Amino acid sequence: MLLPQSCNSALILSEANTSLIARGRREGSVLLLQKREPVCLAAVKINGKCGFIDKTGKFVINPQFDWAGDFSNGLARVREGDKFGFIEKSGQYVIDPQFDEVSDFSEGLASVEIDNKFGFIDRAGQIQISPQFDWDSKTPEFSEGLAAVKLGNKWGYIDTSGRFVIEPRFRLASNFSEGVAQVWFDETAPERYSYIDKNGILIVQRQFEFVDAFRDELSAVRIGGKWGYIDRTEEFVIKPQFDMAWGFREGVAEVYVGGTIRKWGYIDKSGSFIINPDFDDAGSFVDGLAKVRVNGKYGFIDLRGRRVIGLEFDDVLYNFFRGGLPRVKIGNKYNFIDRAGKIVSDQEFDDTRSFEDGLAPVKVGDLKTGRWGFIDTKGKSVIDPQYQWVKRFRTAD
Repeated sequence: MLLPQSCNSALILSEANTSLIARGRREGSVLLLQKREPVCLAAVKINGKCGFIDKTGKFVINPQFDWAGDFSNGLARVREGDKFGFIEKSGQYVIDPQFDEVSDFSEGLASVEIDNKFGFIDRAGQIQISPQFDWDSKTPEFSEGLAAVKLGNKWGYIDTSGRFVIEPRFRLASNFSEGVAQVWFDETAPERYSYIDKNGILIVQRQFEFVDAFRDELSAVRIGGKWGYIDRTEEFVIKPQFDMAWGFREGVAEVYVGGTIRKWGYIDKSGSFIINPDFDDAGSFVDGLAKVRVNGKYGFIDLRGRRVIGLEFDDVLYNFFRGGLPRVKIGNKYNFIDRAGKIVSDQEFDDTRSFEDGLAPVKVGDLKTGRWGFIDTKGKSVIDPQYQWVKRFRTAD
């Protein structure tokens, strides 16, 4: 870590045997701002090996791994042969490859698999919770101090010491969010989903056919084949009446009306339609816009239901303008659009990924021979297509 020191009128930033000197307030301010800028790296594969590049396309960590994941909390998962370990941004191992499977670190711990059982390690690679839990389509992780783990055919919750805070008794269990977790009791019962608090106590006594997470203090639930919305007192704020429903965002939720209508529309928290069910498909609102489909074509509407971006795309794969641009499909090619609906790049791509930190991966060529590069939000190529696959840029600090 660079530590500031004062030396008469000079600012000195020191880290180990490295020192940077700035003389004067202005030069010192620039130096501090430069050193605060995070290091962003992306995992790429070239010639069969994986390494990490910076935003100029320069290899910061040379291709040497058989697989590499994103940086998360200052560490990245990598695989050599059939074993996983963790590296830091210099490319040095902080945890040697020794595990059959690993997750990213969450709340200071990462789940690891040894001999078909999962446990948890700390950032030094020391086993903190011995491998004893079973795998079920996802590696366990800690959220709000608890982790959902499977023992035999039942799920429960442990704390960071490995002690069961909520004994295994659920058929399925989700991570905690805002103090609440979704659980599934019995796969044979028609009404089987509900919510628990961190003591394992049902905060909603009813069991539903399906539940969504609480959003904007309401949760979409299905009972008797119909969807409605409950609050945390388990009272129906919006009675079950829809054939499909999603959670609230920005004060509205998209719902599906079947029967003779068979369309999607948007309701407010009173359950009233603020945008009539006129759409064949509908996405959530983000920053005041939502994707919709009519007669096989996608566009965007605002919260008044006005079409602000015309119905001209065959698909919209990333609905959010926040932090980047939506990915759109035209024919069998992909591109990005700005908030006015304008295509940002003159070049068409065979595949794309969403933006992260100002850059997006793009692919040119077919499935086998195509190569990946990166463009910026103006559609300009900043790293030419040359990699077999890439991940998005993530902060490595």
